[in-house]
Amino acid sequence: MLSDRNYTRSDYQKSGTSVLTWLLCALGSAYLLQLVFSWLGNNSIENLFALRPHLLATGKVWTLLTYSLLHANILHLLADGLALFLVGRELVPLLGTVRFTGLILAASLAGAAVWLGVHSLRGDNAVLMGASAVTIALFIVFACIYPEREITFLVFFVLPLRVQPRVVAWLIVGISIVGFAFGELAGGKLDVS
Repeated sequence: MLSDRNYTRSDYQKSGTSVLTWLLCALGSAYLLQLVFSWLGNNSIENLFALRPHLLATGKVWTLLTYSLLHANILHLLADGLALFLVGRELVPLLGTVRFTGLILAASLAGAAVWLGVHSLRGDNAVLMGASAVTIALFIVFACIYPEREITFLVFFVLPLRVQPRVVAWLIVGISIVGFAFGELAGGKLDVS
C-alpha cells in the first residue's frame, strides 16, 4: 500500500545537509575564490580572511576563524578535507551538529591564539591559512572516544598499516610540538598550518 511507505506519511522527517558537508563545501568554495582572485592578480581574499597579526590589530577579528577556510595549495586543501571527512563522519553522529560546530570553532580559535602568541611578539608579517588546527583537534577527540579502535592507513597508498587512534594522536601531538618548537619558536618560516 502507498500509505505504508514512510515517505508518504506526514511524520516523515527528511534529513538535512550535514554540517560536515557545509564545512567541506565552504573549504572548496574558499579555495576556488582564492584561485580566481589569484589568476586575476588580486590577493584580496587572503588580505581579508587570512590571519595576520598586524591586520588583527586594525579590527579584522573575523580572521580568527576565517583563516581556516583558506589554503596555500591544492594538496593542503585535499589533506585537510580528507582528514575532516574521515574523522568528521564518525564524530558528527556522536557529538551532534551543535557540539561538532562548537568544537570546530573552538579548535580554530585555539590554533589562532597559539599562533598569534608567537607571531605577535615577533612583529613579523607572517600569514596563517589552513584547517590543520581543526583537523588535529577532531582527530584527538576521535582518539579520546575510540582509543582502542583499530584504523588502517595505507602507507604509500599500498601497504596497509593497522594502528590505534591513540598512538596516531600522540604521534600528531609530538610532531606538532617539534614543528612548533623548531619552526615557529626558532623563527622558521613555517607559516601555513
